[in-house]
Amino acid sequence: MQLCWNSTTTDWIYSSNTLKEVGSIHTVQGYDLNHVGVIIGLYLRFQPARRRLIIDRDSYFDKMGKENNLTLGRTYSDDDLLRFITQIYAVLMTRGIRGTGYNNTILGKLLQQFVNDLY
Repeated sequence: MQLCWNSTTTDWIYSSNTLKEVGSIHTVQGYDLNHVGVIIGLYLRFQPARRRLIIDRDSYFDKMGKENNLTLGRTYSDDDLLRFITQIYAVLMTRGIRGTGYNNTILGKLLQQFVNDLY
């Protein structure tokens, strides 16, 4: 399925394109919406043997999100990146007042449980 990302970063929520586009964490953060659909990226997986969520760093395309901060001498491990990503999903999953849907229902429920346990 091909979907267009938010065409504007300023007041995207109020733009005429919102029903035809996908908003990012940067465009929906701070807004409460009637309904939210959360698309769980292919970089997030559940590892049944260890009963934990894992990330595939190579499949995560937010360059700034996974980039090490050499100025501060900080490198980010996969666990750091997983924590960062689950914080993003925690925000997205709490935007829907009347409901939240997931493109992957099973992983959505696991992610919801994981986020509830962390926060």
